[in-house]
Amino acid sequence: MAKKDKEKMKVAEFNSEHSEPKKEVESSTKATPVKSRPYIHIDTFLKTAVPLFKMNKMQAQGFKARMRGRHYQKDEQVFLQELKEYLNIK
Repeated sequence: MAKKDKEKMKVAEFNSEHSEPKKEVESSTKATPVKSRPYIHIDTFLKTAVPLFKMNKMQAQGFKARMRGRHYQKDEQVFLQELKEYLNIK
């Protein structure tokens, strides 16, 4: 009976030794979640851009018309670059 117990322990040790590397492989293959930025609406951007660039209402509406179809952007830098081009600011 003692012989069978020793064999069971050897099998258990063997299984535990071989299962540990699998855990490491599984954890290393998981991709880290990518944090996505929320979309920014043009009206939200214009709330800060109008006083900053001293724009009047006509300029703000003209910029909105220029950005038609692109009112939502992931980065405000897109709006900023377009606004500087629209206002001829370098």
